[in-house]
Amino acid sequence: MDMREAAELLIAVTDARRVELGKKWMQVYQEAGVTHQTLNRWRHGHPVAPLTERSLERVLLWGPGAREAIAAGEQPVELDALPSHGSPEPSPPSSLSPDEEVFRRMVTAAAKELGLKPEASDEIMRRVRQDLEQEQPPQAPANDLGATPERIVRLVPQYLQQELLPVGAVVGSSRGIPYRVTGRTDLSDLVREARLRVGLSPEEVSERVVDSQSGERTVAAEWLDRLERVALVPDEYPEYAQLDPLAATLGLDVMEVRDANAAQFFGIVTVWSDDRQSKTTLQLEHATPEGIARAKAQMARLSIDTTQVHRGRK
Repeated sequence: MDMREAAELLIAVTDARRVELGKKWMQVYQEAGVTHQTLNRWRHGHPVAPLTERSLERVLLWGPGAREAIAAGEQPVELDALPSHGSPEPSPPSSLSPDEEVFRRMVTAAAKELGLKPEASDEIMRRVRQDLEQEQPPQAPANDLGATPERIVRLVPQYLQQELLPVGAVVGSSRGIPYRVTGRTDLSDLVREARLRVGLSPEEVSERVVDSQSGERTVAAEWLDRLERVALVPDEYPEYAQLDPLAATLGLDVMEVRDANAAQFFGIVTVWSDDRQSKTTLQLEHATPEGIARAKAQMARLSIDTTQVHRGRK
């Protein structure tokens, strides 16, 4: 089963489950506490945070690992079919170091300020602890994570993924234009599908994407992998110096790649006229089917008016 078939199967099974439960998709994402963009990413097989995964599974009354089961051609385990384990065990006492406790308070305050969901700070802390444990040398004491403020600050940006922040939140800027959380995957999907189509690995793409003047590589294989998995943090967001040679290597139209980049990372959707001779841009909240139709109608009227002006000059 290829990626497209797997995505189509996931969409079909989740839709059938929604109908079976008598829910609308709006109810599903609202009950899960996620945005409709995050729901769409999940239904199309894109990676999401573990808490988001479980929230959506619970709303659809599925046990853990539902998407993996569907991809394997199996039916997800329904919650009613899961064995009962009685009352949940009490949580173990906190083993946070003083540095971690200070950091937890900082994250909790930031979560409130940024409008994050309450569980977001716990999810960030869980991931930070996991990475700190993996980084510790074998001879380090088991309960010593070496969680210095410097190490924690270095790790945190990796976990402020789009599903933890509200859509529209500004997370940085480039060329004076703010980076925004959009919940979109335009560029990630475009690049991943093009790479698979030409049959190149991320490492092979990295070797071929070079600056036309210096001859230096502009795209690392690890960066490309994170782009395709929608896992880039703001400091890693693409620049034209990377996108243009990447488009050439993958046989993509440069403007299509730039448009996809603007949609995914800036929340700016480019609308082209039917003849591809003119374009306009819409902010994400205005890029509805109705908004796009109005923009195209305006461009069509402008084209007619311009033609009439030229004819009048003859």
